[in-house]
Amino acid sequence: MNNEIQPVHAGERIVSLDILRGISILGIFLVNIFDFKEPISSTGAIISSTDTLNYWLEAFVTVFAQGSFYPLFSFLFGAGAYIIYERSVQKGFSFHAYFTRRLFALLFFGIIHILFVWHGDILLTYSVIGFLLLLFINKKPLTLLIWGAALYVPVCFTAVLGLLALLVPAEELQYADPTSIQDTIRIYQDGSFWEVMALRIFEWFTANALGIFFFLFLILPFMLLGIYAYKRGWFKKNWSAGIKKEIKVVMICAFVIGLPIKLLPVAAGTHISWVMLQNFIGAPIFTLFYISAALLLLHGKEAPAKGWKLFIPVGKMSITCYLSQTVFCSILFYGYGFGFYGSLSSVQLVLIVVFFYILQMLGCHIWLRKFRYGPIEWIWRKLTYWTV
Repeated sequence: MNNEIQPVHAGERIVSLDILRGISILGIFLVNIFDFKEPISSTGAIISSTDTLNYWLEAFVTVFAQGSFYPLFSFLFGAGAYIIYERSVQKGFSFHAYFTRRLFALLFFGIIHILFVWHGDILLTYSVIGFLLLLFINKKPLTLLIWGAALYVPVCFTAVLGLLALLVPAEELQYADPTSIQDTIRIYQDGSFWEVMALRIFEWFTANALGIFFFLFLILPFMLLGIYAYKRGWFKKNWSAGIKKEIKVVMICAFVIGLPIKLLPVAAGTHISWVMLQNFIGAPIFTLFYISAALLLLHGKEAPAKGWKLFIPVGKMSITCYLSQTVFCSILFYGYGFGFYGSLSSVQLVLIVVFFYILQMLGCHIWLRKFRYGPIEWIWRKLTYWTV
C-alpha cells in the first residue's frame, strides 16, 4: 500500500472544476490580450474605439469578461487547496508542508513569467496570497463566509468612495501622462528584449505597489469562497434540497445585482468612477453568477455534454495554457518578436483569441492522450509531491 500522498488521478478529478478552469482560462485570455492593444493600466478601460463594430466588441468584453475571471480562478484555487488538505489528512501527512512547496513553486513560475514574458502575471500574487489560506483551511463554512465578506467590504467601500471623482471635471482627470503612454507604446513596439524587460518589471512594480490592496481584498475572499463551496458540497454529485436552493439564490442575486453594475461603463461612459464600480463590485459579483449557473447546468448529469467536454483538457492544463497564451502574445506583439503591439483592432484581437484557444483545446486533447499532465503541471506536481 502506498502511503505517500499523490497527485489527483484522472478518475478522482472533479469534472466541474476542470470545466470551470477551462472557461476561466478563455475569459482571462479574452481580457489579457487587450493589454497588447494599448496600455489599459494607463487608460483605465477596455472601451476606447469609436467605430461601431470594435466599440460593441469592447463593450461585450467589458460586460461579460473584464474583472470576472481572475476571481473565478481564485475560487477554483481555494477549492483545489482544500482538496489537497483533505487528501493530506486522509493520508496522515502535513498539509502545510505540501501546500507550502506548491506555493513556492508557483512563486517561482510567477517570477520567471514577470521577468521574461508579461507584467500582468497573476501567479506570483496567487502564491503570496495563498499562504494566508493556511490560516483558514480548517475553518467552518460559516466562518469562511464571514471572513470572505468582511475582507471584501474595504474594496466595496473604496469603489463607492470613487464616485466622488464624478465631482471632478472630466478634463482634469488623467490616468497617466500622455508622453509616458507614448513611450510605453514605442518601447513595446520597437524596443529590444532588454528594454521591454525593464519596462515590464517597472510596470509590474507600479501596478502591484498601487494595487496590492485590491489584489488581497479581492482574491483572498474568492479563495475562501472556493473552500466554503467545496465544504458545503457544491461540487458533489448529490445535492440536498438546501444546497440546490442556495446555489439558485446565488445565481439569481448575482445576475440581478452584478449585471447592471457591469453595464455602467457602457451605459454611462468610461469615467473612472464607473470603471471602478464595474471592476471591483460588478465583476466579482457577476463571477458568482458564472459559477452557480455552470454548476446548475452541469449537475445531475452522468457525463457533461460535448460542448462542456471541450473545456476539460484546457482545465487540466490550465497553468500551461495560461503561460503559453502570454508567451504567444509577447512574441506576436512585442518589438523583439513581430511588433504588432498597438496596431491591431479589437476585432482582430478577439479573432486571435478564438483561433489560439481552439488550437489549445486541440493541443491539450492530443497531449493528454499521451501524458497524464501538462508540462508545467508536471513540474508543479514534481515540486509539490516530489513524485510524478
